[in-house]
Amino acid sequence: PKVIGMQGTFANNSFTITGGMVMGRSASRCHLVFPQNTPGVSNVHCELRIVNGGLFIMDRGSSYGTFVGNQTRLNPNQPYQLHDGEVFYLAGMQNSFIVRL
Repeated sequence: PKVIGMQGTFANNSFTITGGMVMGRSASRCHLVFPQNTPGVSNVHCELRIVNGGLFIMDRGSSYGTFVGNQTRLNPNQPYQLHDGEVFYLAGMQNSFIVRL
């Protein structure tokens, strides 16, 4: 599975998920690191993980939230299974990605 940036810092960049990937602003704790001045993105914002062949996303207690689809905010620390073509974003649509399975 991979995610492709739709808008913002990672627009048109593709990232293959192998095991797991943490997203946020902390260079020491994240695999995909946003610039420090990215509005709304927490130091450790969310995590993608492959479990039993499925791709899951989990908000890691971010201040401004992780969203899927049309503005559905994820509850912190609860995995949500992503599907092919589904969009997720960190804090706002300016930090959006599309899922390709």
